[in-house]
Amino acid sequence: MNRPSLQERQQLKPRMSWIRSKNPIRAFTLIELLVVIAIIAILAAMLLPALARAKEKARRINDLSNTRQIGIANMVYASESQDNLPQGTMDGDWPHDMSKANVDLMINAGANRKVFYCAGTLSIVKGDDTRWWDFTATRRVLGYSFFTKRTATDNRAGINGCFFIGKTTETNRPSDAVIVADENLSLTQTAPYNFVVPSGNVPPEFGGAYLPPHREKGGAPAGGTSLYLDGHSAWNKFIFMQPRYQPTSSSKPWHFY
Repeated sequence: MNRPSLQERQQLKPRMSWIRSKNPIRAFTLIELLVVIAIIAILAAMLLPALARAKEKARRINDLSNTRQIGIANMVYASESQDNLPQGTMDGDWPHDMSKANVDLMINAGANRKVFYCAGTLSIVKGDDTRWWDFTATRRVLGYSFFTKRTATDNRAGINGCFFIGKTTETNRPSDAVIVADENLSLTQTAPYNFVVPSGNVPPEFGGAYLPPHREKGGAPAGGTSLYLDGHSAWNKFIFMQPRYQPTSSSKPWHFY
């Protein structure tokens, strides 16, 4: 096959240039890229709050499930123990403190480790959802506040109707008696509240403080789940909660439900 001469090749160049100009490769301009980025940012801003709401809703549903299972374990134990709720050993002053022996009574009655921790307070167990928070060799810290007697002589009581319950027959209003609640704490009993409760027990990467498990944008608690003596669980908004109990040790925060 004969190659085209130099003259013929020079004559083809304008024609090839014209063919290439018919299908130019066009890149995005800077303005177009900025517009695309802005649209993505707007969509993300619209989507992220929806995802946060969905995550919070899932946490609340999980709380209801957890507390109901705790309630079932308590009722199973009480049915075989002359109406007494699980008790035996006193260890710790805060409502989230419980002796390993007492926790094990609920485990043996059908509860499992995961139901004792609200997903919003998992930071207190260092982000690990596979183990207990063993505060000492004999005591566990749980993810909810338990307003149940630890021993038969545990006579702790608070205000606004709060008292620690030891038997299912201890009150004639079991549907109003809270035995387990989300841990909403404040260093002050009245407004302005301080919902950041410093503690050396909480790792620095999780704020070094107890925080409400279900928080509004500003950090205030949105509310919490409560388990009642009759076995039902319910979500309650914080605006309807009251200060109920103040432990006598450590930072002495008020517990709200």
